[in-house]
Amino acid sequence: MNSLGNIGGFVSPYVVGLIKQATGSDKVALTFLASCLALTAIIGYAYANRRPEGNALVQPSSSTLP
Repeated sequence: MNSLGNIGGFVSPYVVGLIKQATGSDKVALTFLASCLALTAIIGYAYANRRPEGNALVQPSSSTLP
């Protein structure tokens, strides 16, 4: 996970520069970054709900304390 974050931190400035150079707008480059963030959040949420730990219910204890 950390490796993917490091790769993103290395590649994203170059991608932002390429988009800015191609379009001449900072707004388009930052919109691209925001959309990547939103897509990552959606994928993370979808993946977390598919894991057994993500849907675990807390079972009440059968023993009671006095």
